[in-house]
Amino acid sequence: GGMATGDGGGGGVGSGGKRARRWQARPFSAAAARSSTSSNANAPRASAASANYAASAADDHAAKAIALAIGNSPLVKTALAAEDANWGRLVMAVGKSGQAANRDKIAIWIGDEQVTADGTVLASYSEERATEHLRTPEIEIRVDVGIGDGDATIWTCDLTHGYIDINAGYRS
Repeated sequence: GGMATGDGGGGGVGSGGKRARRWQARPFSAAAARSSTSSNANAPRASAASANYAASAADDHAAKAIALAIGNSPLVKTALAAEDANWGRLVMAVGKSGQAANRDKIAIWIGDEQVTADGTVLASYSEERATEHLRTPEIEIRVDVGIGDGDATIWTCDLTHGYIDINAGYRS
């Protein structure tokens, strides 16, 4: 458990994480810029909370690769478990995906709180509001990498001390 999947299946169920995470990559548009809180009742859940994440990409394949890079990043997972609005870890995961991105156009939202636009932190950004969103039962993070119209959605989980305790205690 704990690895993100592209089809919404299994990512995080029984992983020891306190929350299931849904990562979504989609093109930047008016629809992506407004709140798109998920109401997917069939989404996998490790506990009572879930999250939706979004990013634009050149095509659907690139969007999925970016979403998986974010969803599988241990640094992102631990930040989310700690309810830490560390958006730099999201940017790092985008870079590690190996997919094309325009750093001068990147836009990030944590819930309805827009963190960056055109590659720059917004003066209106409130880390306190972003952190409050991370405490809600359903979390949404969107990243627009500034190119293309690719779209993908995945679910994953956070990474807690509990996950480490469970998986460090045995050998297969």
